[in-house]
Amino acid sequence: MNWVFGLIIDKFRDDKVKARIIIFAMLLANLSIIFVFKYLTFTLKNIEIIAHKNWTIPNIALPIGISFLHSKPYLML
Repeated sequence: MNWVFGLIIDKFRDDKVKARIIIFAMLLANLSIIFVFKYLTFTLKNIEIIAHKNWTIPNIALPIGISFLHSKPYLML
């Protein structure tokens, strides 16, 4: 996914506004993935406790070998 964002950013290198919009979209997509894999279960459990509900919350396993920290600086250069 980040490779594709890198190609798109390179395509719009001269148009700073479009490049910044693409970088914002890339950051939003990456942070959404981090949220789903790392914090969604925690967030849903807390909402369940606060709302006094009994929901079935999925247990999402973090994929092995996924690197969240190394891809963003690559695209920001």
